[in-house]
Formats: sequence, structure tokens, C-alpha cells
Amino acid sequence: MGKNGLVRGVDGSVWLYAVLDFTTNLLDGATKAEREGACLSLLSFFRSLSDLVPPAALKFRELMKASYREFHFLSLALPQAFLPTPDFLDLASWQREAYGERAVLKKLVLAGVKLNPGRIKEKGILGGAASFLNRASFFLANGSEPFEAFKEDALLIASIMEQSGMRPLPFLSLRQRREVVKLMTCWWMPSGSAFAPAVALFDHVHLFHDAPSALRAQRLFSSGVSCSKWGRGQYAASLSVVDSTEFDGQSPLDPENLWIARFLRSHSPEGGPGMAVSVRGQVEPPSVTGAQIRKNLSALNDEERRREKKDIDSTGVQEEMARNLSYGRTLYSSSSIPPSLVNVSASLFTSGHPKDSLPLLNSLSPLSFASFSTAKEQVLDFQSMQPASPVRFRPFELHWSSSVLAGSGISSLAYGGDGKGALLGFSESDRQPVFLDSAAVQDKSLRVYTVILGSTGSGKTMALLSLAFQWSKIKREKERTPVVFIDPKQDSDFSDAVSLMGGKTLSMDSDISSGMLDPLCAYADDPREREAALDTAVCMLYEIFDPACLDPDLEIDLRLMIDFGMKKGARSLSDALSLAAEGEGQRLPERKKEILEKVEGFASTSRSFRLLYGKGSPVRIRLSEGLSLIKAGKMDVIPRGDGSSTARVRQWVLRMLVVAAGMATSGRDGMICLDEAWVALEGKSASILAEWGRLARSRRFTPVLSSQRVQEFADSSLESFIQRGILLSLSNSDALGKKSEARNALDLLRVEDEDGRIARRLSEDGEIGLSSAPNRRSLKALKDRDGKVLRGSVAYFVDGNKSPVPVEVVIPEKLLRLIGTSRLER
Repeated sequence: MGKNGLVRGVDGSVWLYAVLDFTTNLLDGATKAEREGACLSLLSFFRSLSDLVPPAALKFRELMKASYREFHFLSLALPQAFLPTPDFLDLASWQREAYGERAVLKKLVLAGVKLNPGRIKEKGILGGAASFLNRASFFLANGSEPFEAFKEDALLIASIMEQSGMRPLPFLSLRQRREVVKLMTCWWMPSGSAFAPAVALFDHVHLFHDAPSALRAQRLFSSGVSCSKWGRGQYAASLSVVDSTEFDGQSPLDPENLWIARFLRSHSPEGGPGMAVSVRGQVEPPSVTGAQIRKNLSALNDEERRREKKDIDSTGVQEEMARNLSYGRTLYSSSSIPPSLVNVSASLFTSGHPKDSLPLLNSLSPLSFASFSTAKEQVLDFQSMQPASPVRFRPFELHWSSSVLAGSGISSLAYGGDGKGALLGFSESDRQPVFLDSAAVQDKSLRVYTVILGSTGSGKTMALLSLAFQWSKIKREKERTPVVFIDPKQDSDFSDAVSLMGGKTLSMDSDISSGMLDPLCAYADDPREREAALDTAVCMLYEIFDPACLDPDLEIDLRLMIDFGMKKGARSLSDALSLAAEGEGQRLPERKKEILEKVEGFASTSRSFRLLYGKGSPVRIRLSEGLSLIKAGKMDVIPRGDGSSTARVRQWVLRMLVVAAGMATSGRDGMICLDEAWVALEGKSASILAEWGRLARSRRFTPVLSSQRVQEFADSSLESFIQRGILLSLSNSDALGKKSEARNALDLLRVEDEDGRIARRLSEDGEIGLSSAPNRRSLKALKDRDGKVLRGSVAYFVDGNKSPVPVEVVIPEKLLRLIGTSRLER
């Protein structure tokens, strides 16, 4: 490669390569407009190349073929070991241990155009002569033209590439260019030595990490050892080529036509088996193709008339050819027809032996493929795939419309997230890590809410716990991120897992938790927050003890007593009322002792109320660092909707839970994880959640809500505050005229699902019919008959207006055993 980023082949030819930027996940979740945009950018590239062909080609096609621009596309999907981002050292260390054996895919698409030499401009009177002598000297010494001779054409092609969404190598930074060149040089073994060896056998090839590995394999081969036992430092791969295509009028926007994206998608956690696709050819103007079709049809009609005169019937082949040519003539009479690709060769590289790639290749209709039976064919095809290679291996005559390649999904990439933070999992099709940063809302000015929606058993609590554990390991300004995980489910217990992760647990059914939700304890100590604590305490006690407002003076009496106690230094409601009852003051009510006795009496009989009504100095959630689990334990804190004092207390328990969590994380880039969030979307706590939607970003904390009920979100006022969604398995059955949970969830997150593909997949069962075979289309975790996890739950990750991305939620086995809610998971 020259210093200017141009690539020289071994035959002296010079190529300009560019990196094709990825668009979005075209396979699953993309809208028709997004697929159309990806297709049009490549069509514009081919159209610009076809415009460079001189008009004379319309009359002298064969003569002018030398002026057709030659192109090369190389799309790579190479398995590599997962490496966490180094932004947060403690978290990166944990992720390296937890996910170190996972594979990700390094994806890269290169587009190259062979350049034509031009003039070398030299200044001065003798510039032309000097240029000629220098050029001749370089050619005699090297057998090729100097890079300067291609500068003019390189600038033209680079401009075309940029306008088509590509980044030419000369325009990349030096570091980026080195990374790309390293892959171009040895893409089949990225971690191997330069020019890693390859050996071809009769039906497959072996790729080696280095020369010693190849020499060891040679000795084993000479000893008669099967190639399957050659050991580490190498792997087997097979090559195949496209031998025919049967696109019969399908739209290039049809998802079924995304043949390159489907070939390179991951079919297992290790990636593969599709690793590389190489397409070579030349671009022909559509007007030239149309003229040739009309010429061929005219010749065929002349032949039919000649046969009619001799009373000879037309053959079936001739009739089929006539129909095809007539159809082609109709197509190419349109001014909007895309350019043609002629002399096409399309090679596919898969890991494993030919039998391993057959199911994948057979699924890529309407294309068909041929493999090889000789080592020589394997070598030629492999060599033709290399950038700037002079080898052209075309065992089959292929001529395509450029839409076959433009609509292939070559630019598809399923990715999402923030690039750092907690690892949700890996994108299903491309094995890209999806990280969620605890400060993304603040740093990127996003809407504040992330919601996790899924039916019972879909894995939503597991996903939320995994994220919470990781967020708690993020350190900013030497402080661990405060993460408050609220689990309101009765008898649910993740305390062992939390303890293992260095967190602490507060159980609402234990005496030590008494008063932790007391307003005087939950709010901060600054004057403004103390006033809010007073207002909340008065409102809470008044609504609990006089819901029908039969004693309007009670509210005033409570305010006077609590205010008196706070000014005397009380840190809990019991202390505040006790100080007021024993205190002297003109403003204190005469029935102060009566009020104290009534409240204390109720507290002695209600454990739930004692959470709100503390004594002394209760535990303060806001002083926590790292992970804090607040669990219901044996206590039932979910309101039942009746007008009893128990229901009123539970409403206030939920309200103060969210208030206390907000206070604990505010100003610290903290996270609040609320499981079964539907319980807080109604009643006293709903207004706090709505307030968070407006203020959480400026207060620098992020709430994450998990729920199995979607309708409650749709009925709440939170829809406009939701930025991200994690959609797990949901029902897609409409009942009694109401939309299904799946459709409600898609509407809530503003996801376009034009043909209902996403909604249908959300409801796919985990097993196929009576066979009990795992259904890979299902979002549910897939297990074998012994309970071993074959694949984790898959979730659609939705981020604002971006296309949803299916992500396999990955939870390390050690952690899953601690937080699993079923017997098999434990």
C-alpha cells in the first residue's frame, strides 16, 4: 500500500478501497424506508461508475468493455474474543472474567475500484519531459506505473465513494487505516502472523495461525493423520461460488433478498459459519444492456422467421429465451432501471467442511451455489477473494442487475447501546456487545426512562438484576455508582446474590428496616428538602388517619407537632411527635398527647406502617454506595384497591420507596431499578414517577422500570419520558377487542412494525409443536431436555427512533445460579 492509501496488486494494478459504513439491522426490525436507504446508497455508487463509461459503448459494446469500471466488494464477519471496554476498570475486570469465553464478530465491508492511469502533472517548462522520464524509469524498474499516475482517477472515485456513504482509505486516520490494512492482508486469520499460511485439500482448505502450525500439520498429513486431528493453530474452511440466481421480479427491499446479511449472520454464540463474501465484476450502463437485449431479441426473431420459412418448429430453449428477452426489453425501456453488473463472480467463505455449510447455503434462495472438488479450484477461488488480486475465477457466467448486490444487506449491522457500561448481551445476528452506561441519559440528553417488558418467565428480572450488578461496579470520581434495586414481590429473595456482588440488603419485614421510609429520614438535609419532608409527613399521616377528611384540624395539628419536633432535632416521626407531646409552646395543639397515642398505637400493630414511622435514627438509604436491594421479604406491600387503612399504608409505602430511592441516587449518576413497576404506576407513587420523567436528568439519576403488564404504562403519563425499551417475550393475542400486550408494547415505544413481523416473533413459543425441539425464532430462553441453557432469552432493544435490535441477554452461569427463579436455573 502506498502512503496515499492506494493499494497495488502483485500485477502492478492500483486499486482504491473504501470502508462501507454500516446502516442498521436490516434483517430484523428495519423499516422499509431504512432498507430502501441502504439499497439506494449502493445503487448511486454503481450508477456513478456506469456514468464514467463513454457513450460509444452503446454502439460498440464489446470494443468498449475495456472502459467498464471493475469493482470488488469484500464483506467480513470474523469471530474474535470479547474484550470489555477499559473505561471502568473494576467493571472491565468483572466482565472479562464473566464473558471472556464469549465471541464477538469483527465486521468490515470493503468496496474497491480498479483505477486507470492518467497524466502526471509537473511544473516548469521541462515538466512534461521530466514527467515522462520519471514515469518510464519507474516502469522499467518496477514493471508498473507510479502511484502519482493514478492520482486524478483516485480523486474522482473517492468523490463517488464519499457520496455513496463510504470512507476511502486515504481519508481515514493513520490508526484506522492500519487496522483495515491488517485485516485486508490476513482477514482469514486476524490474530495470526503476517501472510498466515493456507493449504488446500480436494474439497476444503486449512488456514494456519503461523508457519510452525502449518509445518506440524504437514508432518501429520505425511503420517496419514486425518486433518480433523491436526490440533490447534488452524481451522478448516470451505469455499463456494454462486452459480445461478433466480430473482424473478422481487423487490430488492424484500427482507428475503438480504442474502449477504443472511449468510454472514451469527448462527451460534461463537459466530459463523459464514465468514466472508467476495463479489467482483464490472459495471455496465443500463442503456448498453438494453441495447444488447434488443439486439439479441432481434437476432432471435430473425432466426424464428428463418425456421418458419423452412417449416421447422422452435425449440423449448428458444421459446424460453424469447420470453426472457422480451421481459428484459420491457424492463430496460424504463429510464429508472439500475446499472448492470457483468462478468460477475461471487465467492463465499465458510468455516468448517462443505457439509457444515450446506444448510446455510441452501437457505439463501433464490441463489444457488457450487462447491469444488479439486485443490486447484480452492486455491484460485481463495486468491480471487483477496483485495487487489489479479486472479479472476469465474467458473459460471453471471450477469446481474446492480440491485442484486445493492439489496443484499451487505451494509447490515445489528448494534446498539452506549459503547461502555453494563453489558446487556450480544446482538443476535452480528454478536455485537450492547452496553448501557449509567450516565447515558445525562451525557446524551436522552429521555429518562428505560423499561423492560416481558411476560411471566421471560427473563425480565434476570436481565434487570444483571444490569444492576454491573452498574454498581462503575466508579466515577472514586465513588461506586449507587444502585437501588426495589423488589416488591412477596417472598422474593436475591440477597445471597447481592451479598456476593458486594451489595447490601434491606428487608422490609425486618426490625432494622423500621423507619427507613420515614419522610424525615428519606429526604436530604438541606432546608428545601426538609420542608418537602415536613409536607410529605403531614400529608401521609393525615391521609392514613383521616381519609374522609372528617377532622380538618388534624392536618394543622400534625404540621405544628412535626415542625416543632424537627426544629428540636428529630430525625424520625416518632421522635418529632414525642418531643411535641412533651414540649411546651403556644402553637402546639391541646390534644397533642392524644394524637401521639393514636399514631403510636397504630404503629405497634402495623409492621407496614413502622416502615413509614421511625424512631431514633433509622437506616438511611440515601447514604448507600454500590448496590442496595430493598426487598419485601415476607411482607405484602402491594395495594389491593380497597379503602382500608392497610391499603392506604401500602400506597404510602410504595410512594416513599420511590421517593427514598430518588433521594439516594440524585446527583450521583445513580440508577433506580424497580421490578414489577406496575404496582407503582397507580396511586400515591404515580405522581413521583411522572415527576422523575421531568426532573431525573437534571438531578442526574436514571430510573429503570420492569413489568409484565404493558397496559399500565400505556395508561400512565410516562410514555413521553421513555427513551429505551427492552422487549422480551409477550403475548400477541387480542382479547375482547383490546390490543395484545405485544402490540401495546410496540406502540408504547413507537416501533414501526408494518407487516407485524416483530409482534409475531414476540409471541413465538420456545418449542416447535409436539417435537419439543427448540424454536430459534422464539425470544424465550432455549434449553435441552436436561435443562441446560442452549441460548439465553432474546430481547428487542429499542432506543428512541432507531430500529429495534434483537439482543441475546447473556447472564454468566455463576450469577444465574444465584438469581435464577426456577429450579433448573438454580
